[in-house]
Order: sequence, then C-alpha cells, then structure tokens
Amino acid sequence: MLSEVQKLLGERIGDTDQRLKNLNECKSTLEYDIKDKEECLRLDEHCYKLNNGSAGLQAVSQPSIYDGHTTTVDKHESFSQTNLEKSEIARVMSCLQRELNDFSINKSNDELQKTVRVSWSHVPTQTEGAN
Repeated sequence: MLSEVQKLLGERIGDTDQRLKNLNECKSTLEYDIKDKEECLRLDEHCYKLNNGSAGLQAVSQPSIYDGHTTTVDKHESFSQTNLEKSEIARVMSCLQRELNDFSINKSNDELQKTVRVSWSHVPTQTEGAN
C-alpha cells in the first residue's frame, strides 16, 4: 500500500516538475519579449528626439513608431496585431498551465489523504489488540 502511494507521488511530482519547466520556458520567452520591446521603445524614443530635435525639421503631429522590417502602415499594423495575439496566447497558456498544476496538486493531495485514511482504517487500535 505504501509503495503504491510512493509510486503515485513520484508520478505526480514528475508531472508537476514538467509543468513547472514548461511554465519557466513561457516565463523566459515573455521576459525576453518584454526586454526586446523595452529596447525597441528606447531606440524609438531616441530616434524621435533626434529627428524632432534637429535644426531645420518640424515636429510631426501624431508620430507613429514602425518596426524596421515593415515599410507600410498596413504591414506594421499586421505585424503589431500578430505580436499582440502571440503575447495573449502565451499569457492564456500560462494561466491555463497554472490552473492545471493547481488541479493536479489538489487531486494528488485528495488521493493521498484518501489512501492514508484507508491505510489507517485497517490498523488495529490498542483497545482492539488488548481484547
């Protein structure tokens, strides 16, 4: 009975470890994405200051920031929309993975408590042994 509990716990721990690795990979990807976006924003702000702070240039009303690999507003909007969708999918997947981990941990805990209750129900008490 105890070996079954140990085996079950081992399986659950392995599943949880794999899920944690997946979550850490998602977290790392999102952190890299944020760093890239912060760097892009810093560069865009620097270029904006250079362009609008140079002599002989006039400020443009409502300037837009474009990615270097895009050439038109439509392509930029398409790229931005795709990037937003990917980020949202990654966020949702991370939340779902967290919920799945919570469910798995709670299920393992319930199964372990049930197994322990069943195991202890078969152990004779001291008063039963004295009779």
